[in-house]
Amino acid sequence: MTINEVYNIVTYLAQKFITRYNETIFPYQENIDILGNGYCLYFAFLLKQMIPEGEIYLCENHYLFHYQNMFFDYTGIVSPENKLTKIDNIQDELDMGDILGYTDHFRDQKWNKIESKLLEDGQKYKLTLTKKEKEKYF
Repeated sequence: MTINEVYNIVTYLAQKFITRYNETIFPYQENIDILGNGYCLYFAFLLKQMIPEGEIYLCENHYLFHYQNMFFDYTGIVSPENKLTKIDNIQDELDMGDILGYTDHFRDQKWNKIESKLLEDGQKYKLTLTKKEKEKYF
């Protein structure tokens, strides 16, 4: 998978996440910057499920997805300026997040409402990208 394809998946899923979150969780509020406000770990985990070769890192208090020497968050490609810590165990990180307060049971419930649909949307989109690449080269 190319960096451009990963970038397309990231931005596509970020938009889908925000749309689904607003429709499902807070249908009467607009412009919630939810991915920049407590859901970055969930989003990085979603990307890891979509692109298993990637890795998740913590940069201060923000989770990033790493793939082919590039870092991504919901805005696209980012350049971390602080110390990075590789996350090896997502469940341990979620548990620690509950203890430290940057994730919680309420957030977990909200995420669970939309995660499966996001994965489904992402897989369909990923197949579309793959098909375009095949058509481009063959």
